[in-house]
Amino acid sequence: MRYYLVVHDLKSYGQHPDLIGSRTADRTFRSIKKGDRIIFYAIGKKLVGIFKVSQPGRLLGKDRYWHPKHLVYDIEPVLRPPVPLDFEPYEFGLKMLRRAASEMSEQQYKKIVLWLLGFEEFPEQMNHDMLVALFTKMHSELGYPKIKFIQQQFPDCTAIDRKGREVRIEFEVFATEFQRDSTHQIEKCDKVICWEDDWGPTAPSGKVLSIRQWLFE
Repeated sequence: MRYYLVVHDLKSYGQHPDLIGSRTADRTFRSIKKGDRIIFYAIGKKLVGIFKVSQPGRLLGKDRYWHPKHLVYDIEPVLRPPVPLDFEPYEFGLKMLRRAASEMSEQQYKKIVLWLLGFEEFPEQMNHDMLVALFTKMHSELGYPKIKFIQQQFPDCTAIDRKGREVRIEFEVFATEFQRDSTHQIEKCDKVICWEDDWGPTAPSGKVLSIRQWLFE
């Protein structure tokens, strides 16, 4: 996976929040692949958010807003502020802003993630409280626009998903910690939200969501 700063504008984002494109795509912009992460930088020094490329690049075709020869990528939100934020790319070592896209290092990407979350650093050893704090910062992008409550007993959280359904959530630093707690019953938990998914393919289908993978893989 690679990381890119892509220069676009707020008007285009309002027209197509699920796309990012360029009519004069340079080599760097054309090199973006499915799964890569994009820092969406809007003209006027605004940061729209971080997005994941969900489909390979394609020509747009017939469209009411953009030229049909725009090369576009389908994108999904990873982390977005409620409104675009003032953003100075040079503070993160990012240059070449006249291009459609500039590749960045993983370290530069991580610094922007931390800045958006309002954290100074991730702990060397992630802990339960930090994981809950991360969830409250990005619950909407993770698929849960509303939180009903967070508590100390099982389940840790009840949230509302995008379809309006109540979801029972348990937080675990490592997903397999859920199995080791005798008070936990997987049939009474809808989602295990973890930092590290070490449960892997043996986990019940669709039950585990890793925040680390969401942000960085």
